[in-house]
Amino acid sequence: MDAGLAAVLGALAGAVATTGAAFATGWSTREQAKMAARAEHRRQRRDARQAVYEEFINAIESMTELATTVHEDIHEECLFLVPGTDEALSRNEAISKLATKAMLAGPTLISELAQELRSHAGNLTSSLIRIEIYSQDGQRDPDRVRDNWTRVEEYRVALEEGVATFAKFAQEVLDDDGTLP
Repeated sequence: MDAGLAAVLGALAGAVATTGAAFATGWSTREQAKMAARAEHRRQRRDARQAVYEEFINAIESMTELATTVHEDIHEECLFLVPGTDEALSRNEAISKLATKAMLAGPTLISELAQELRSHAGNLTSSLIRIEIYSQDGQRDPDRVRDNWTRVEEYRVALEEGVATFAKFAQEVLDDDGTLP
């Protein structure tokens, strides 16, 4: 092999090696940038989810506190007293809006739990409204009032249990390392 051919082959080998190294470096850098972008996206999504989940949990807890207070304030002698109906309507509206946000924040299990909790809050509010209706003069119906008080308590318990489940799964979602949808 003559020296000229050896020099050309050496230069060619060097060029291929340099090109290969540049390609590998570029690919590696691109993959690192993708990973960093995904990590930042997950962080931003986690932060947004956390804020929505916290607001929703607080709204549900506020409704259960109201239901507990109203239920504890009622005695057989004053069965027809219905404090808190307007407040329940207001809190139910807030829960409904926050449930929608939680459903959009996802994932699917959180969306399903948010929908279930929204339904319980709406049913609790409806029961309080029915108590108010069946408590008015001319429409008094003690049996329906008692039935609805029972429902208020059932929905309050369902909200308490449901929010505990929601909080558990929300924590799992927030602790996710990127493997959940």
